Amino acid sequence: MNAHQVPTPDEARASLDEVTASRRATVTVTRRPVWLDSVFAAGFGVALGVAVSGGWTRIALGMVILVAAGGLFAVLDRRFGGRRRGKILDERAVGAHAVRFLPMYTIVFVASQFRPGDDWQPWYSIGVGLVVALAGFVYVRLDGRYQARRLAAGDYDRYDLL
Repeated sequence: MNAHQVPTPDEARASLDEVTASRRATVTVTRRPVWLDSVFAAGFGVALGVAVSGGWTRIALGMVILVAAGGLFAVLDRRFGGRRRGKILDERAVGAHAVRFLPMYTIVFVASQFRPGDDWQPWYSIGVGLVVALAGFVYVRLDGRYQARRLAAGDYDRYDLL
């Protein structure tokens, strides 16, 4: 077919399917790896687990661990994170992000407000760390999946991308 011929409906459909498949493959390849999200979640869980184990020194240590884990995650994400550009930020994305963030934040908030007795330690801290790590992992994976799904579908405008 030369440049002046109109494609048949089957040829047009096949061409659109190729574009969709290549877009989906590109987005899939550039997703952040699972191990990187696990590093983030584990650091977050350890930090909160230490912080709820009691005393101001442990709270301070938990904050130090959180900052260190966040810095480590930022460095690893920059190096191994895949896609650095192409994050969708429109009204739908902000609303969907809030819906995913609220349950995770509620878990973190409730876990950090409850002060058990000394007889609950260290199991309470371990449990909080595991629950927060799981909630953080689920949140990060769902957020990445939402972005990848919208990018693969082409469901965005040019000015919605960061």
